[in-house]
Amino acid sequence: MHAKTMLVKESYLNEELESFLNHLLGLGYSENTVQNYRWIVNQFERFLLENHYRNYSNEIADQFLSTVSESRRYTENTVRTLKGMLYRFDAFMSGRDLALRSPRVVRKCPIQFEGVFAEYLEDLRLRSYRERTVEDHRLNILKVLKEFDASGVKNIAHIVPANIYNIFNGIHRKNSFYSTLRQFLRFLFKNRVLHDDYSVLVPSVRYSSPVPSIYTKSEITQLLKAIDTSTKTGKRNYAIVMLALRLGLRTGDIVNLKISDVNFTNKEICFIQEKTQLPQRLVLLPEIEKSLLSYLSTARPDCDSPNIFLSLLAPYRPLTPSLIWAHIHTHIESAGIIIGERKSGAHSLRMTLASELVAEKVPYDVVRKILGHDDPVSIKHYVKFDIESLRSCAIEIPPATGKHAAYMETRLGGKSNDIYI
Repeated sequence: MHAKTMLVKESYLNEELESFLNHLLGLGYSENTVQNYRWIVNQFERFLLENHYRNYSNEIADQFLSTVSESRRYTENTVRTLKGMLYRFDAFMSGRDLALRSPRVVRKCPIQFEGVFAEYLEDLRLRSYRERTVEDHRLNILKVLKEFDASGVKNIAHIVPANIYNIFNGIHRKNSFYSTLRQFLRFLFKNRVLHDDYSVLVPSVRYSSPVPSIYTKSEITQLLKAIDTSTKTGKRNYAIVMLALRLGLRTGDIVNLKISDVNFTNKEICFIQEKTQLPQRLVLLPEIEKSLLSYLSTARPDCDSPNIFLSLLAPYRPLTPSLIWAHIHTHIESAGIIIGERKSGAHSLRMTLASELVAEKVPYDVVRKILGHDDPVSIKHYVKFDIESLRSCAIEIPPATGKHAAYMETRLGGKSNDIYI
């Protein structure tokens, strides 16, 4: 919180806190939320009185938060709610937007590496990397530079192979990290920051490519029946599931979908895909149209946001990809479906659609276009779904011959004609 002090008499504080709670109600916060805040307000007032504080300040609010956090009387959820209330009350007292979240912790680059770090990110942008990809690189390389700093490296040109190995060995998710590290080291070499190309020192990570997670038709029926569409949450989530399941929309495209993207007259959905930045046009199927109209007309909050899918409690904000995953995962679990090692978000529903299309003998190239893949090579992923066609490619195992047949006959005690390679 910002260091800011305001004169608050004890009676005045009571009035301000009450005005704060009434203001939340006016913004559309639920009675339940405000009631929870009222309990916290009482605790805060008691803290002020016990410590003889007559001035409200951010420091006092932080002190109250620390006292509560250190106490074992409160659950994590209670502390989280308390923190949200304090930030909103501080915003109210300062005249800021009450929808502000707790400030994000910004990871800073060690000062000695700031120049080369900024040049690397700018190089990515000049090469037309999407901002989301640049951010992924930023976070990964920040970890690298912090490790260099912790190892005593004061100049990026002085790193040695041991620095590379130590960093790589300490990373848990190597498959999503090694290519970024390799690219950064190659950048340093090409720009003559390093005399040697250390990118060759970064080990390649090999991992098996599992068969995509899919759900059976009976499981999908279970899932759809388990969503209570008599509630606002159910109507919204049912529409989300239908978009992923019947049209194969990615999570990012679902959260970014605008009301203007849906043409109910022409029965189509048109949008720019987040991943590829290419336009996509899909038929508005009757069951999807029905679910969207039900949500838009009776469940979606009445606000100015252009996004279709919003939180149902104020402040009304577009859903995030993580929330989309959480909602779908919760519905799959509540349907009594055994997830096992399968994925359980929108991507698994998207892959289920691909599986069904392949099973219906829809050409791979058509499946590719429906799912919004721009690379023709992506067709190879759909072969994994086509089990029946793969069976037709199997060849018979020939009988063992020569020394191998003799060896197997000795070991197994069978006839050579019955032994196969």
